[in-house]
Amino acid sequence: MVIIVSLGVILLLRRLQLPPEQTFGAGVNFIFGNLIMLKIFPVKTDEDLRHLRAIRTIYIDFLESRFIEYLDESWYASAVAKHRQEVLDLPGPCCAPSGCLLLATTKDQVVGCIALEGLDNGKSEMGGLFIKPESRKSGIGRQLIEAVIKQARGICYTYMRLVAYQEMPDAIGLYLSIGFNEIKPFADDLTGSAFFMGLKLK
Repeated sequence: MVIIVSLGVILLLRRLQLPPEQTFGAGVNFIFGNLIMLKIFPVKTDEDLRHLRAIRTIYIDFLESRFIEYLDESWYASAVAKHRQEVLDLPGPCCAPSGCLLLATTKDQVVGCIALEGLDNGKSEMGGLFIKPESRKSGIGRQLIEAVIKQARGICYTYMRLVAYQEMPDAIGLYLSIGFNEIKPFADDLTGSAFFMGLKLK
C-alpha cells in the first residue's frame, strides 16, 4: 500500500505535533517528512525464529558492551551464559498463548524485537526490547512497547512489569512517557543499577 502525504498535511501534522501512532496508525512512522514502513508481527515460522535469534544475539553483545565494568564480577560470566542459552531455547516461556515474541521490520530488514511473558495472578513481564542502533530515534521502540501492551491486554493481563537499567536513560524515559512507574524490586539487582517498573493494564 502506498501512502501519499501532501505538503499541507505535513505542515498540519507538524503544527499539531501529533505522534506517529496517532497520525497514520500502527505500521507507519512519520519522521521529518519521510515515511518509514514499519511492520510488527509475532514470531511464528522457523525463519522468524532464526531472525529473532540473530537480533537477540546482537542484543546480548550490546548489553555486554554497556556493562563491561562488571567483567571481573563473579556473577557476570554465568549471567551472560544464561542469556545466550535463552537465545538457543527460544521461544521458551514467551510463546503463545500466555506470551508472545514480536519482531519489527522496515524494508524487510529486522530492526527490533520485544517479548512478553505471562506470570501468575494476571501479571505479565515485558523484556528483550531491542532496536538496532541505526534504527533508533524513529519511534520503533515506542510502537513495539505499545504492541506488546496490546497483546497483554488481549490475553487479559491486568499488570505488566519490567526491568530497566540506569545505563540506558533513554529507555527509562520512554517507559515513563508511556505510563510505567518505578516499583519495588522483584528480582536480585546484581549490577546495583536496575530500575524496576510497572504498569496497570486495566
